[in-house]
Amino acid sequence: DTQYDITRAGGGATSTDKFFAEPIAGVRGSLELAERFTVDVQLSMGAMAGSRETFSWDVMAGFSWHPVEHLGIVVGYRNLAFDLKSGDGTNKFRHDGAIAGLYFGVDVRF
Repeated sequence: DTQYDITRAGGGATSTDKFFAEPIAGVRGSLELAERFTVDVQLSMGAMAGSRETFSWDVMAGFSWHPVEHLGIVVGYRNLAFDLKSGDGTNKFRHDGAIAGLYFGVDVRF
C-alpha cells in the first residue's frame, strides 16, 4: 500500500493512494562450515502482471554463530527492491524503491 500527499511550494496539493499485491516464492539454504557456525542464503522474488504491475526481490546472505544450543548471533547483507506500476497517460503511477545494507540480530531456536 502506498500513499503520497504532495504540497507544492507555490500552492496547490495532490495525493494518491495505491494498493499492490503479488505472490512471492523463495528458496533458502544453509551450510554448516564448522560446529555452531553456518552460512545462510535466502532469495525471494515476486511479480504480478495486469493493470497493477509489480516486481520485487529480496536477497539475504549472512553468517550465524550459536555459542549455546538455542541461541545465536546473525550478521549479513540484505538487498530488497521493488517496482510498482499502474495506470496510463496522466493517471500513470510508478514507484521504484530499494533498501540494502548490513543486518545483525539474535537467533532463538526452540
